[in-house]
Amino acid sequence: MEITVTNSEELLERKRECLTSLRATTRLPHAEFQDLKVLANAGMLSEDERTVYDELQTVFLLLGEGRFGSA
Repeated sequence: MEITVTNSEELLERKRECLTSLRATTRLPHAEFQDLKVLANAGMLSEDERTVYDELQTVFLLLGEGRFGSA
């Protein structure tokens, strides 16, 4: 288990990076988290996309956006 220290600015940047990546790879340029969640739950993300999605979920939780609001 690796524990690292980060700050909100870094988390917000990673959130943007993950969303940008997923929007590009899914070819859904305006997808919000909820749209990506539907794809993930339906098993429609590739293994790499799912890895990015899982990281995005973690970032949302660390930012205190546990309800996974809009991007």
